[in-house]
Amino acid sequence: MKEVAPTDARVLVLSVEGKAFSAGVDTKIGLSDTFTPEISRRFSEEARELIVQLETIPQVTIAKVRGYCFTGGLEIALGCDLMYASDDAQFCDTHAKIGLRPGWGLSQRLPQRIGVMRAREMSYTGRRVSAQEAVRIGLITDAVPADQLDARIDEAVKQIVANKWYSIANYKALYRGSQNHGLDEGLDYEAAYQAPRLERRKQGV
Repeated sequence: MKEVAPTDARVLVLSVEGKAFSAGVDTKIGLSDTFTPEISRRFSEEARELIVQLETIPQVTIAKVRGYCFTGGLEIALGCDLMYASDDAQFCDTHAKIGLRPGWGLSQRLPQRIGVMRAREMSYTGRRVSAQEAVRIGLITDAVPADQLDARIDEAVKQIVANKWYSIANYKALYRGSQNHGLDEGLDYEAAYQAPRLERRKQGV
């Protein structure tokens, strides 16, 4: 992620191999004697850094979700600008089930995405949210049959890259600013925002 320059790409799609996006951290590893507090600290720092990079790089970031998107996997996906899922995907916050608390930003990003009450309900109960419900509550952008997911994302990417990439990059920075401020502060932030000098040349996807 660190090696992605501002003009190397217009859109980055975050996906994984296999049937599931991520079922979260392997708790067997987390409870083993080799997973020392120092290793745990570094692991969490790197995860938090990855999520912040997804939020702050100028490229539009899209999470492509199939199957389970649980706990740590959900925390990472929440760092993306858009999230598309197969209609059989499931979303869940299992921290309370395994006696942990979120440390990668879920307690802040999830309420921003779906509202405080719904976030509390997901976290307190640990219940699984279907792709259809995830669309309805604003957790994800869209859900389609699994065999149509690639085409749905391709369609979104084509629509994004048809626009001016430097405008999209500035929108991304402004939207992030709005999430980090109250309304009045956000309006002042938008008015005072100075667009970075971005090279205005045509780029590929």
